[in-house]
Amino acid sequence: MKKIRRFLTGFTLPEILIGMTIMLIVMGAALTIYNMSQVSWTEGNAQTGLQRDASIAMAKMMRGINGNYGIMDAKANTVNVPNVTTVVFTGVDNASRSFYLSNKMLKYDGPTKSGYVIAKNVSGLEFSKEPYPSNRLNMGLGMQQMVKSRLMSVTLYTAAKVRN
Repeated sequence: MKKIRRFLTGFTLPEILIGMTIMLIVMGAALTIYNMSQVSWTEGNAQTGLQRDASIAMAKMMRGINGNYGIMDAKANTVNVPNVTTVVFTGVDNASRSFYLSNKMLKYDGPTKSGYVIAKNVSGLEFSKEPYPSNRLNMGLGMQQMVKSRLMSVTLYTAAKVRN
């Protein structure tokens, strides 16, 4: 007498094809999410670096290149804004200094350094001086950087009250 197996184990061809299709969809979705998170991380990292560079450049203008004789240490009656992208001033040590925009770079001229590059990728620099008795110098600094095919930008504004 022959034995008949009633229950065969394993998957049928349609079940395997459906399982592979579902797995392919899940893998595609996971790969898309991974790619999107990589792009987001790259852009966020670039934006953070740009913000940091702009903040450091603004601090160097305010406090000076080595932490001395920046715009905050300028004598009020010596601060001059010959054009929107240049400020010239005399510090408490009676030395002339200037910050200016040249070829998308923020530069500094002082008694010991000339044409010193503070920041690159500068898209805009703006100075404006309020008249006496305010003695405030308003400053704006914009920076841009291309990340893959997107243009990342940051703009900082601040004001400094110069000495009397």
